[in-house]
Amino acid sequence: MLLVIALLLTLARLLRWSREITGALLIVVPLGNTSYLGFPLVQSFFGQEAMPYAVVYDQLGSFLALAAYAPVIAALYSPARETPSAAAILVRILTFPPFIALVVGLLLRGVQLPPLADQLVNMLAATLIPVVMIAVGLQVTVRFQRRERLPLTLALGIKLLLMPACAWLLWLAAGQDGLATRVAVFQAGMPSMISAGAIAIGAGLAPRLVAGTVGLGLMLSFASLPLLYWLLVG
Repeated sequence: MLLVIALLLTLARLLRWSREITGALLIVVPLGNTSYLGFPLVQSFFGQEAMPYAVVYDQLGSFLALAAYAPVIAALYSPARETPSAAAILVRILTFPPFIALVVGLLLRGVQLPPLADQLVNMLAATLIPVVMIAVGLQVTVRFQRRERLPLTLALGIKLLLMPACAWLLWLAAGQDGLATRVAVFQAGMPSMISAGAIAIGAGLAPRLVAGTVGLGLMLSFASLPLLYWLLVG
């Protein structure tokens, strides 16, 4: 994630991207769809025994980054151009609903909820994916302005190809292999996180580019991820 952020900032300077495009890509490119898409695909390709690794990657990696990183970038690069103070950023992180939900979930580990409460939580959770998919899907288009085409192409290439390659090289350099390593590389190749796209769009950061990165990335991943799995298990 840090390597990708550094690469995006370098590209933004070299290619003279606007703050709006830079902020949008800083949110949607580093963060992957490691739960909604990642969980079922990890289980399908690697089996049930791989799921604990996928959950750890998502909850203690992608999800924490979504809670602590995405709101800060959204605030710093928002078209409102209001640079938030450190206190404002901290408040925004601590009051970010997914972050609060994560803390509450950790505190309630092992606590048996009443059947009615458990059913209510499951019903609310079931509505999240359709609502977010519709919100992003309404923005998806295959027609982009000239200034958006190169950032879109680079974003998709970095997200679907470069990120899993970097993850694999890092683990290879560390001399690591095995199921956990393969799941980590596979998760690194997931397309952009839908929730991150919703945050970027909500902040007014290049909505069409964000929706294109999320939507087209999702469709392309149905070709790139099976190829990645084949390369991993070869």
